[in-house]
Amino acid sequence: MATARGKKLPTLFSTVSEEFHADLKRSVNHAFSMSSQMQYEPFFDSTNEVLVRQTRKLYANTGDLCDFYRWMQFYTFDVIGDLVYSKRHGFLEGNVDVDNIVRDNAKLFDYAALIGQIPLLDKLWNRNPVYLLLAKYGIVKGTLPVAKFAQARLHERHPEGTNFSTEKFLWQQEKANTPPDLLSKFVLAKTERPDFFNDQLVVTMCVSMGFAGSEPTAVSLSMTFLSLLRNKRVMDKLVSEMDEKSKQGFFKDNVNGLVTWAAA
Repeated sequence: MATARGKKLPTLFSTVSEEFHADLKRSVNHAFSMSSQMQYEPFFDSTNEVLVRQTRKLYANTGDLCDFYRWMQFYTFDVIGDLVYSKRHGFLEGNVDVDNIVRDNAKLFDYAALIGQIPLLDKLWNRNPVYLLLAKYGIVKGTLPVAKFAQARLHERHPEGTNFSTEKFLWQQEKANTPPDLLSKFVLAKTERPDFFNDQLVVTMCVSMGFAGSEPTAVSLSMTFLSLLRNKRVMDKLVSEMDEKSKQGFFKDNVNGLVTWAAA
């Protein structure tokens, strides 16, 4: 379970309370409906363009080896940054692990693999009352990397604090002429269900998105590409089909080769 300054942040993935999970899921269901997902495509498109451009620049003709799994981790974190906060955070542009988020997240998953088998160890180590009390007052580092990452982005969007205003977030989206991001949807959930969905749960959902956008998604993407590279017949068929559709003008962006959700 994630923590921030010594306080536990139960999420959709970590809570063991069926009632809490059901309430939280009900509060944010609208953000993940199919109609909402279609609205998020511009966020993916902008990061896809950066991915293609940087891959060509850094690896296409340089002879340098690409750690593809790490590259996919950078990609997924940048996508999540754009999707949740309408801002990429520079993993792909800088080809760097920003604030060591990827490294620290990997350590967290290694830790979770152990305490998932022996939960008692978690109560003795990172969740013991003394440690949490020290973390609350900043004496020890008690905020997990993904939670810290989310807090920094929230402060950029809402420097007044964590009493989040729906009107302000919607105004920001209108000014930028972009569809509502997930952060705006989470703040809207607070307005619709104030009896349950509070400011802390806005932070919790942002933290959850950080977890969802790191190792699990990077693993899936890496395995998809690996399977294609290992199976020449499937790869050739895929390339042939895409080439044929491209000649027919089926894709919106023939210059960069990006395919829209509808076209796919």
